[in-house]
Parts: sequence; structure tokens; C-alpha cells
Amino acid sequence: MLLSRLGMANSLLSERRHYISLRAAFEFCAVRRGASMKKKELMRLLHDLQSQTAFQDDTLQSLQTALATQQKDLLVLQRQLMLLKQRQDEQGAGLNDDPAPAQELPPHY
Repeated sequence: MLLSRLGMANSLLSERRHYISLRAAFEFCAVRRGASMKKKELMRLLHDLQSQTAFQDDTLQSLQTALATQQKDLLVLQRQLMLLKQRQDEQGAGLNDDPAPAQELPPHY
């Protein structure tokens, strides 16, 4: 489950990078054709897009790390809960096997 989520996140990130590079290429072509954007504006836009992508990469990596840690913690907690339930069941079964002291007859009878 965790690996599929990480795989989806990585594919989304690669699609995002592809989209950004296509957008930058489109705007570069527009500049070459004499559109209103100047080279300085295009470079600023490209820098902004690269900064956003870098920030998103960092955020995605942080989220992946947190998700992996939480998944490990969840597995540990589930195992501990299962062990506690087994222990409780064993103690409950042990009480049912032994007759209660109130039900036993005293030795002088």
C-alpha cells in the first residue's frame, strides 16, 4: 500500500515536471516569435517555476518520509495490540479453568 502511494506520488511529480518544461518551452517559443514577453521576463518565469518545482520536490520527499515512518509505527502498534489481546484472552481463559475460591469447600468439611 505504501509503495503504491509512493509510486503514484513520483509519477505525479514527473508529470508536473513535464508540464512545467512544456510551459517554459511554449513561452520561450512565444518570445522567439516576437510575443510581448521579453527574455528577462521569461528567465524570471523559468526561475520561478524551477523554484516551485524544487520546493514541491522537497515537500513531497518530506511527506514520503513521514508517511513511511507512520506506516512503520502503525505496524508496530498493530502488533502490540494483537499481543495484548492474546495476553488478555489467555488470562481470561486461565480464570475460567480454575474454580473460584468461593466455590471450593473448606478443608474441614
